[in-house]
Parts: sequence; C-alpha cells; structure tokens
Amino acid sequence: MYHHPGNRPVNLNLAAFRFPLNAYISILHRISGVLMVAGLVVGLWWLNELILFPENFSDNLALSRSLSGQILLFAWLSGLWFHWLAGAKHLLAEHDFLGLSSCLANATLGSKILLTVFVVGEVIFAWLFWGGSL
Repeated sequence: MYHHPGNRPVNLNLAAFRFPLNAYISILHRISGVLMVAGLVVGLWWLNELILFPENFSDNLALSRSLSGQILLFAWLSGLWFHWLAGAKHLLAEHDFLGLSSCLANATLGSKILLTVFVVGEVIFAWLFWGGSL
C-alpha cells in the first residue's frame, strides 16, 4: 500500500515560484511557435481562397488591407521575429556559446540582450510597417 511521504506538497502552486528570465523567454518561445503555426494555417487558407476563387480577389485584398488584417499580419511577423531570436539564443546556449548556459548570470544577460534586440528590431519594423515603407 502507498504511504504519503510526509509533509511534501501534493499540488504545487506555480504562482509561488520565482522563475528566472530564461524560463519566461523559453515559455514565450514555445507560445510564439504555436501562434506562428496557427497564423500559418490561416495564411495558407487565405492563399487557398485566392487560388481557388479568383473572382473574390478584391474581397480578399480588401481584407488584407483592412486594419484587422494589418494588425494580424504585424502580430504574426512580430511573433516570427521573436521566435527566431529566441531559437537562436537557445541554439547558442545549447552549445554553451560565450558561457550562456554555464551560469544563471550569463544566461540572464543573454536573455536581456535578446529582449533588447527584439524591442529595437520591433520598433524599427513597426516604424517601417505602419509608416508605409513596406
């Protein structure tokens, strides 16, 4: 018969833990990957509509040029940008490039650099995207 090992918690409260920045980056990397796949499915469906029903091209074009279509495209491309950066960081950490996985301080510094590059790139991309240059 099974005996409970004592005072240990049975159900862990994840809100009570303080995760390092690297854990949040890893979780966001997975979430952005799932959302990118969902966006890819929607994009392929839209492309299928364009190919199979060319008479509805003007409606589809109006949808892609509407504010909601622009926001969805911008969000998908932003997710792609973050996912690529986080994937590169994971790859470099896996091979212990510049000691990224040697200690928590180096890994946190790598995550801060990733977030800085993401924000700077996102600001430049938003300026180009919403400014009408792209």
